[in-house]
Amino acid sequence: MAQSVLVSEYEVNEGIMRRMVFPHRQTLRVLLVCAGYYAGALLAKSLRFPDSHLSLIWPPTAIVLAALLLAPPRKWWMYLVAVSPVHIFVQLEDGVPGLGVLSQLIGNFGQALVAAISVRYFVKGELHLDNFRAVIVFTLCAMLLAPFLVSGIAAYLYVLSGWEQDYWYAWRARVLSNALSTLTIIPPVLMVFVSPDLSRSEGKRQFQPCSTHRFRSCCGQRCVSKSVSLVSRCWLPPTWLF
Repeated sequence: MAQSVLVSEYEVNEGIMRRMVFPHRQTLRVLLVCAGYYAGALLAKSLRFPDSHLSLIWPPTAIVLAALLLAPPRKWWMYLVAVSPVHIFVQLEDGVPGLGVLSQLIGNFGQALVAAISVRYFVKGELHLDNFRAVIVFTLCAMLLAPFLVSGIAAYLYVLSGWEQDYWYAWRARVLSNALSTLTIIPPVLMVFVSPDLSRSEGKRQFQPCSTHRFRSCCGQRCVSKSVSLVSRCWLPPTWLF
């Protein structure tokens, strides 16, 4: 009983180091999302439709969605709060009116939240695009459902604020840009920032014991050698023909 209560010095130091390093790692992740949001907004400015404020591709919403899919739900507020001033700064720098900035913020965050909640509900946890079901859920929820649903509200706010004039044009352009951004940005991000625990578990499932591997390799070599000899006997002409 006394031994179970005792904790080694290594475990104590490791726990202290984790507590000291974890806030800094979380801060770096939030700053990385903010930097990606800002860079994505600058990229979107150069890809706008003719005579419109909407872009062919809108990376900021996809970057926020990727952060929400990778982070636990209890930390989502950190990314949303941190990205808000970045969004306001970028849009005011572009000359967008206050109501237009607010409508964009509602549209971006609303779409990211709808997509993240629906994907996590059907996937039952973190999203990893390593199976057919996860790909279908990602396509239906994040790429189709969220842009179609939220763009109806966002396009109405765009027209109401005077930022856009045609409702259906704004709706179609926003659905296209957000669906394209989700398809092109989120899968590579998920591949790069995959959970390390999942990677280790996948590695354990992939590697088999050494004895089993040797047994399979030996069986395979024997089967191949027998197949080759059988084929050679069937196809090689008899020696008495020459």
